[in-house]
Amino acid sequence: PIPEFPEYDAPGRRNVRGTFKWSANYGRVLENGCDFAHAAFAHPSFGNRDWPEIKKYETFPGEWSYGARLTMPTPPDTGFWGFVRGRREKVDVMAEPEWHIGGMTVVLRLLMNRGWNNALFDCNTPVDENTTMTYWQLSRNFFTQKFFDGDTTKRALQIFNEDHVVLNNLNPVELPPGLREEFSVASDALMVAFRKKRQELYARGWGIDLQTYEDEYGERKAAVIPSPARREDPKGCVLPEVPRL
Repeated sequence: PIPEFPEYDAPGRRNVRGTFKWSANYGRVLENGCDFAHAAFAHPSFGNRDWPEIKKYETFPGEWSYGARLTMPTPPDTGFWGFVRGRREKVDVMAEPEWHIGGMTVVLRLLMNRGWNNALFDCNTPVDENTTMTYWQLSRNFFTQKFFDGDTTKRALQIFNEDHVVLNNLNPVELPPGLREEFSVASDALMVAFRKKRQELYARGWGIDLQTYEDEYGERKAAVIPSPARREDPKGCVLPEVPRL
């Protein structure tokens, strides 16, 4: 199902959008977007290295999604934003990260002081095992004049680029097939839930066996991802299905 994004056309909001190309596997990109613990170390603009501990948080499991709500300490604002928001000390911000299987989508909502909030909505499309194209939109309910779009876009791309440095150095490139191959901690609830959902969908035959595909097909033969119409009329299809897990 298509994830809901009520901020998309809500009155009183301003949206900017763009794309970002990762040299990383789609699963790693999605999990990175849900990993609220890494903000303290990778994102100095809103993560606070002096207070990296993740406090107790709520989770919201769904059939095709999984979300959380937590409080994150953020660093003091400086420059223009320090003048506007008057934040000279750390403050706690409410964060609501979630993932949706549809479109391999990640949504991150930040609820700040003065009633300000923004929502980053990104769909992560796999191009190959080590390339992902993200189509993103950032919605805000403050400084809604077009003049501030450039700063909003700059901040979004800055976050992606900071994450790209981390993802470029991950090994193995792809997510492991199980849950025991990598160590998880209490703050990894969203990532663990994603991997469990992934295993469930693989068990339904929804995963492509890339190794077999490369060995048997590669660039020599074409194959297609099966569709509901193919199940109804298998004899009317010319190209073979991709091998599945």
